[in-house]
Amino acid sequence: MDTENKVQGLNNDAPTEALTYEKKDSDKGYVEGEHDVMKMKAQRFRDVIANDLLGDFDSKGKYHLSDEIAADLVAVTKKIDSHDQNGTQGRAFVGDRILYFNLTPPKASPENEANAYCYLELLEEIPRINGYYIDTLTTVVATYEYKNDEFFYDRALEVFNFKEYKADEPVDTQLLPESLSARYAFTAAMLKQAETPLENLEEAYFNKRLQLLAEDPELAIILAEFSNKRNKLEPYFAKAENKYQFLNEILDEVLELPACKKALEKSPVREQLIEADKKAYQLVEKVEERVREDNRTKEAVSQAMFTDLAEKPAPKPMPKQVKKGASFELFGKGVPVMKMPPYKGGGGGKKSGAPKPKAPEKPKTMVMPGPLPGQPQQQAGSPFVREVGGFDHSQQQGKGFDMEMGIEK
Repeated sequence: MDTENKVQGLNNDAPTEALTYEKKDSDKGYVEGEHDVMKMKAQRFRDVIANDLLGDFDSKGKYHLSDEIAADLVAVTKKIDSHDQNGTQGRAFVGDRILYFNLTPPKASPENEANAYCYLELLEEIPRINGYYIDTLTTVVATYEYKNDEFFYDRALEVFNFKEYKADEPVDTQLLPESLSARYAFTAAMLKQAETPLENLEEAYFNKRLQLLAEDPELAIILAEFSNKRNKLEPYFAKAENKYQFLNEILDEVLELPACKKALEKSPVREQLIEADKKAYQLVEKVEERVREDNRTKEAVSQAMFTDLAEKPAPKPMPKQVKKGASFELFGKGVPVMKMPPYKGGGGGKKSGAPKPKAPEKPKTMVMPGPLPGQPQQQAGSPFVREVGGFDHSQQQGKGFDMEMGIEK
């Protein structure tokens, strides 16, 4: 049994020297250049382990599901929640998890006008800034292509195991398929081992960037924007488990603001900030390499795959007219579909009973103590010291830029 391929679903032959990385919500659909590619790789590793994603990102940023996971996602029964212009939305209740799906509207095949096709999509939620907003990762699990007639979509719903339940009809919880059980064990084991090193890294990385920004009075606008946004997000910050990751995510967004980018262009600390970024991204990659290959990770996967194996049904083969992934790069000619009310759905892989993020109450203005950016410091020659983001950074003086804290065994 190919455990690594089954659980990770990675293309290990993909080139590692790629200077572009897929990012669908960007202007070009990808980022380019060493710095931005390293940043995205580091972010995607965190996305995978923190959100129990069922697939992995290759060196180009493309997201892959293993064959076994894709087959099990097709096979699980999905409770129909709603229909709209985007298709039919449904949930699968497996073990203690809830998976979210969408079946796209039928389209005419670009290769055979007598056929139609549609996609089964998996929707996985990735919270940002502790749930301040949520990215939804939409992945085509499989394509159904068959004769284009009035019964096409009904057949597709049946093939992909979408089921209509009556209002008072209970929804049965299905056994967690072996491939998903192994995958969740894999991400949980990696998170357990990586959590502390990454928290230490986030702390040192944030302090270093804050120190560099404070060295140039012309960058006061960045520190002011950061403090303002941090104050506005107090309800989210108060509940954040990893405070420094939260602060770094805010600072990353502030640094992308046009006025802040302009201020950085001619700053003498710009190159030092870039080097700090690269060092942090390299250390995240180092953590990832270790936890993926650690024996504790492999043991967790092995136990998940063989415990009570006799009670777990084997994954069903793909139906006859179904192929893994997206068969067509672009949708073909439109086919009329049902007009249904809008869907207010969610993401994938959430624990059963996990509440969705609620809209926060209007935050109270928080006054930040200490001197404002650009004003004289309390101690001559000392780095920028004041409470930013709810932390007293005076405790960090003398630590230096040791971002490997907790990483070495």
